[in-house]
This record gives sequence, C-alpha cells and structure tokens, in this order.
Amino acid sequence: MGRIPPVTPQDLFRRLFAGGIDVLDVRIPEDVAADPGWLPGAARVDYREAKPDRAAAPVVAACDGGRKISQGVAAQADRGAYLAGGVRAWRDAGLPLWTGTEGPCDWVGPADPDIDSRLSDWLLRRLMPIGSRVFRVEAGEVDAAADRFGWRVLPPPEGVLAMLDRPVPALDAVLAAARTPAVTHVVESLAHLPTDRAVAPGAILDALVLAALDRGAAR
Repeated sequence: MGRIPPVTPQDLFRRLFAGGIDVLDVRIPEDVAADPGWLPGAARVDYREAKPDRAAAPVVAACDGGRKISQGVAAQADRGAYLAGGVRAWRDAGLPLWTGTEGPCDWVGPADPDIDSRLSDWLLRRLMPIGSRVFRVEAGEVDAAADRFGWRVLPPPEGVLAMLDRPVPALDAVLAAARTPAVTHVVESLAHLPTDRAVAPGAILDALVLAALDRGAAR
C-alpha cells in the first residue's frame, strides 16, 4: 500500500453531504474530554478495536492531531485516509462538533412529514452519530411512541442545527432555500415518486449544501 492520503477538514465536511464514506472518530478519551462532542456523521471507536478493513465504503479516520492514531487506523483500510491535522485542525477551520446527544440515539417523527420534518430528518442523517435512527409513526402517536420506546421527538430543523456547537452558514442558507415554494415542490415531488423511480429528496438538499459551500470557498 502506498502513502495514506490526508483529507482536509473542509473536504471532509463536504464529503458528509457528497456521501460514500465512513468517518471514524478515534480520539483517545483524554482528547475527547478536552473537546467534547462528535465529529458530525462519525462513529466513535476505540482505535485499538477499529476494524476499518471491514468497511464497505472508504474510511476517513480522525484523531486529535492527525498523526499516529488516525494514520494507523487508516493504514488498515483498503481505502483509508486520515483527517489532516485531526480534530484540532477541524476546530481551527471553524467547523462544528455534534453536542446535542452523548452518542447515538433514536428519533421519531410523523409518517406524513411536511417540509420541515423532511429537513430535520435529512440533517439528522447527515450530522448525528452513526448508529442513530429515525422512525416514523402516525402524527397523533409521535409523543406516545417517543415516551413508550424512549425515543426523542424529531425537532424542527433549527433545533437540529442547535445540536452543533458552532453555526454553519451554508446549512442556514439551504434551510432558507428549501422552504421556498419551488424547492419545496421539488422535494415533495421526489418523495412521492414510485419506489422504482425514486430519487432521494436528500440528494437535492445535499447538492444545495455543496453549492453553498463552493460559493463560500470562492469568496
């Protein structure tokens, strides 16, 4: 195997919305205690127990400084990379950590969602710790199901973003765009296509995020 490729913090954040990667937060407990929270969309694992060779997608490993731990984990993957500079560089780049929950958890929302509920679902699936799940029940049963199963009720989109410890202007811009009649119509139309023709509404929202990030980088 050749040199393990580094991934910049900005590129890793883009990849959360481009898809097709597994992110492993392999910081040691002392480093997590110094800067609590999860890398968005990541699984937190003990580096000694990480099994990146079993991952179906390319793996990006992240430790505190982007040195021996993340590079060692990435070296074990068929398609491994590491976060250049580690979580410290991520923070220096102004990027957020997920602090809304202490780890993976389950959420529940209405089975016939409106645009805000779809936006919350999409944001959670991109940002929350790996292992979290989103369930759907009839609208009148959401609170009761949450109480019975110990789930959390799906918050509004701004509530999801509040679980990040720093703002992300590109995501705020996408929420505003998604609530315009034209984009809402497209998202709802895609969600109701027959299964064999369906395009995930999240793909449209992901594209909007990537475009917003590109505009920000070009300034």
